Amino acid sequence: MGYRLFIDPTTTPQTVYPGIEGYWQQAANHDQAVMAVVLNGLPDEVCASKAWSESDDGQQFARWLVSADLDGTIRLNEHFIWRCHDAGGTVVGEGNQALTEYLNSKFFKCRLNVLPR
Repeated sequence: MGYRLFIDPTTTPQTVYPGIEGYWQQAANHDQAVMAVVLNGLPDEVCASKAWSESDDGQQFARWLVSADLDGTIRLNEHFIWRCHDAGGTVVGEGNQALTEYLNSKFFKCRLNVLPR
C-alpha cells in the first residue's frame, strides 16, 4: 500500500479517520495536492473536504488528475478512491462527479466483467 492524500486547509486526517493507520500526505490547496502526486505518485486514496472538492480548486485538481492520466504522467486505476468529508469530519460520500464518471468510463469494460450473472 502506498499513501493517502488528505486535502483540507483546516482539518487533519486524524480528525476524520481517528483509527486508521498509514501514511498520510497533507495538502491545503490545488498546488500542494498536485505537488504531492508529482513527488509521491498516485495515492491510493484522496480524502478532501466536501467544500474543497466542490470548489474551483477541487474541480481543477480533478481535471488535472484526468489530464495526467490521459497523457501518461500518472495511471489512475480501478482501485483509486476519492472521498469527501464534512466540517465535522464525517465521511459524506464519493468525490468529484466528473472524475468518478471518467473512472467509470475508463474501467467500464473491466467493471462489466465483475457484475453478477
